[in-house]
Amino acid sequence: PRQDQRGAGPRGRSSHRARPRDRAPAPPAHAGSPGASPAATRGSVAVTKLRVRDLVERKGDPLQLELLTGEVGLQREVKSPEASSPGLVLAGYTARFVGTDRIHILGETEISYLGALDPKQRRKSIETFLSYELPCVIVTKGQDPPDDLVQLARDRGIPVIRTRLKTAEF
Repeated sequence: PRQDQRGAGPRGRSSHRARPRDRAPAPPAHAGSPGASPAATRGSVAVTKLRVRDLVERKGDPLQLELLTGEVGLQREVKSPEASSPGLVLAGYTARFVGTDRIHILGETEISYLGALDPKQRRKSIETFLSYELPCVIVTKGQDPPDDLVQLARDRGIPVIRTRLKTAEF
């Protein structure tokens, strides 16, 4: 076994789990910080950052995107091209949640689950989900998300976007 590896998880691998924002250390300065260039460099390849605003401006019409939280959080960066369905996080299991770099999709199952909870449980579930630094949340199939989700996301600066597309089409 490897010895003395700070921040290493099981089998010597570093832990990449997301932390709720109230426990997360301050992020290091990086490209995109005030005074930095708009593109980060990895090796010799320039990588342009995708912000939520870019997604909405470039793909808003074909993806039928509707901002439910107004202009809130549109400067947030989407670091991963992968999307995630946060069903287990909504149910309270956060031990392996790693999705703070990607878009989170709430489909019919997630919205139905939230609708089935009593108001106190629903709010707790949404608060847990939104305690992470998420780039944005997208609700599919033109569904109406719970008012708590939209309000708490707005308060935390996380954009909530609706599309009429099905999750598989998105």
